[in-house]
Amino acid sequence: MAGIKITELPILTEPAIDDVLYIVDNTDNTSKQITFGDVKGAFDIDSGLFTPTATDLFHLDSVNIAEGTWLRVGESVTFGFYFDIVLSSGESSGSFTIDLPQMVNNFVVQKSNSWLCNESQMNLGTESVLAQQNVGTQSLTIGINGFDVGSGGKVNFIGIYKR
Repeated sequence: MAGIKITELPILTEPAIDDVLYIVDNTDNTSKQITFGDVKGAFDIDSGLFTPTATDLFHLDSVNIAEGTWLRVGESVTFGFYFDIVLSSGESSGSFTIDLPQMVNNFVVQKSNSWLCNESQMNLGTESVLAQQNVGTQSLTIGINGFDVGSGGKVNFIGIYKR
C-alpha cells in the first residue's frame, strides 16, 4: 500500500488477538510489528460476568442475586451486583454468605479491601447493610440490620479488592 497515508486506511473497530499493528521502537528508532494481543496483554486488564450464590441464610426467607460484573486492572478488582432480600417473619436483621468472583479468588486473602452496600429502599433511615470478608476464605458475609420486621429490600453491592 505504498503511497497511502495511515490516516487514509479503513478503521478496524474489533481487532482480533492476532492482528498486526505498526509500531516504532524508540530504543533504536526502527519500525516493527506487534500483535494486538501483545498490546492488550501489556495493559493487564480483564473483565467478566458472575452470579454469586447465597448460602448460610440466617433470618432470611430469600436472597435473589442478579448477575454481576467484575473488572481487573493490574492489582485491583472492582465488582458489583445487586440483590433482593426478604427477612423472615418477626426478624429485623439477618445475614448470608457469598463466594467472591473467581477473578478475586486468584488473589491473596486478608489484604486491603473495600466494600460498599447501598440499601435502595430506605424506610425509617435505620437500615444498614455491611459486608465482611471471612478470614481465611474467599467469601463474604453480608449482614442486614435495622429493617422493618419481616420486610426486605433491594441492595446494591460494590466491592474493590486489591491483592
